[in-house]
Amino acid sequence: MRYPFRVTDEDTLVAVTGLFIIGMTWLRTRLQYRKREGESLHLLPQGWLYFGCLVMTLGLGWVAAPALGQSLWPAALATTTLMRVLWFMTTYFIFIVAHRSLRARGTLLFASR
Repeated sequence: MRYPFRVTDEDTLVAVTGLFIIGMTWLRTRLQYRKREGESLHLLPQGWLYFGCLVMTLGLGWVAAPALGQSLWPAALATTTLMRVLWFMTTYFIFIVAHRSLRARGTLLFASR
Protein backbone atom coordinates (compact mmCIF):
# COMPACT_ATOMS: atom_id res chain seq x y z
CA MET A 1 0.00 0.00 0.00
CA ARG A 2 1.38 3.40 -0.98
CA TYR A 3 0.81 6.50 1.07
CA PRO A 4 -0.06 9.79 -0.68
CA PHE A 5 2.94 11.55 0.85
CA ARG A 6 6.17 10.83 2.65
CA VAL A 7 7.09 12.41 5.95
CA THR A 8 10.50 13.99 5.52
CA ASP A 9 12.97 15.07 8.17
CA GLU A 10 11.91 18.67 7.54
CA ASP A 11 8.26 17.78 8.18
CA THR A 12 9.24 16.16 11.46
CA LEU A 13 11.27 19.23 12.44
CA VAL A 14 8.35 21.55 11.67
CA ALA A 15 5.92 19.33 13.61
CA VAL A 16 8.24 19.44 16.63
CA THR A 17 8.47 23.23 16.18
CA GLY A 18 4.67 23.44 16.23
CA LEU A 19 4.51 21.43 19.46
CA PHE A 20 7.21 23.68 20.91
CA ILE A 21 5.15 26.77 20.01
CA ILE A 22 2.07 25.28 21.71
CA GLY A 23 4.14 24.49 24.81
CA MET A 24 5.72 27.93 24.94
CA THR A 25 2.34 29.63 24.52
CA TRP A 26 0.88 27.47 27.29
CA LEU A 27 3.81 28.18 29.60
CA ARG A 28 3.92 31.90 28.89
CA THR A 29 0.17 32.27 29.36
CA ARG A 30 0.03 30.17 32.51
CA LEU A 31 2.87 32.13 34.13
CA GLN A 32 0.73 35.27 33.91
CA TYR A 33 -1.67 33.90 36.56
CA ARG A 34 -1.10 33.45 40.27
CA LYS A 35 -2.46 30.54 42.19
CA ARG A 36 -3.46 30.77 45.81
CA GLU A 37 -1.69 28.75 48.48
CA GLY A 38 -2.69 25.10 48.26
CA GLU A 39 -4.70 25.56 45.06
CA SER A 40 -4.01 24.75 41.45
CA LEU A 41 -4.74 26.61 38.23
CA HIS A 42 -7.29 25.22 35.82
CA LEU A 43 -8.20 26.25 32.31
CA LEU A 44 -11.44 28.20 31.94
CA PRO A 45 -13.77 27.77 28.91
CA GLN A 46 -12.34 30.90 27.27
CA GLY A 47 -8.88 29.37 27.77
CA TRP A 48 -9.97 26.23 25.94
CA LEU A 49 -11.18 28.44 23.11
CA TYR A 50 -7.91 30.42 23.08
CA PHE A 51 -5.75 27.30 22.85
CA GLY A 52 -8.13 25.67 20.38
CA CYS A 53 -7.73 28.72 18.13
CA LEU A 54 -3.96 28.44 18.54
CA VAL A 55 -3.95 24.80 17.41
CA MET A 56 -6.29 25.58 14.50
CA THR A 57 -4.12 28.53 13.40
CA LEU A 58 -1.01 26.36 13.47
CA GLY A 59 -2.84 23.67 11.51
CA LEU A 60 -3.93 26.24 8.95
CA GLY A 61 -0.31 27.35 8.68
CA TRP A 62 0.83 23.80 8.03
CA VAL A 63 -1.43 23.73 4.96
CA ALA A 64 -1.49 27.35 3.81
CA ALA A 65 2.01 28.67 4.54
CA PRO A 66 3.83 26.85 1.72
CA ALA A 67 1.32 28.07 -0.90
CA LEU A 68 1.42 31.59 0.53
CA GLY A 69 5.22 31.57 0.43
CA GLN A 70 5.26 30.40 -3.18
CA SER A 71 2.93 33.24 -4.17
CA LEU A 72 4.96 35.92 -2.36
CA TRP A 73 8.57 34.87 -2.96
CA PRO A 74 10.43 33.11 -5.74
CA ALA A 75 10.61 29.35 -5.36
CA ALA A 76 14.29 29.48 -4.42
CA LEU A 77 13.61 31.52 -1.27
CA ALA A 78 10.27 30.12 -0.15
CA THR A 79 10.95 26.61 1.11
CA THR A 80 8.09 24.73 2.75
CA THR A 81 9.98 24.48 6.04
CA LEU A 82 10.86 28.17 6.15
CA MET A 83 7.29 29.27 5.43
CA ARG A 84 5.81 26.99 8.08
CA VAL A 85 8.32 28.07 10.74
CA LEU A 86 7.70 31.74 9.92
CA TRP A 87 3.95 31.14 10.18
CA PHE A 88 4.40 29.40 13.54
CA MET A 89 6.57 32.19 14.96
CA THR A 90 4.16 34.85 13.73
CA THR A 91 1.29 32.94 15.33
CA TYR A 92 3.17 32.82 18.63
CA PHE A 93 3.67 36.59 18.68
CA ILE A 94 0.09 37.29 17.60
CA PHE A 95 -1.21 35.12 20.44
CA ILE A 96 0.96 37.03 22.91
CA VAL A 97 -0.77 40.24 21.82
CA ALA A 98 -4.16 38.52 21.86
CA HIS A 99 -3.62 37.35 25.43
CA ARG A 100 -2.58 40.83 26.54
CA SER A 101 -5.71 42.33 25.01
CA LEU A 102 -7.89 39.65 26.64
CA ARG A 103 -6.32 40.34 30.03
CA ALA A 104 -6.77 44.10 29.55
CA ARG A 105 -10.49 43.48 28.96
CA GLY A 106 -10.70 41.32 32.09
CA THR A 107 -11.02 37.98 30.30
CA LEU A 108 -9.08 35.32 32.20
CA LEU A 109 -7.89 32.04 30.70
CA PHE A 110 -6.87 30.34 33.95
CA ALA A 111 -8.34 30.48 37.46
CA SER A 112 -7.41 29.02 40.85
CA ARG A 113 -9.46 26.27 42.37
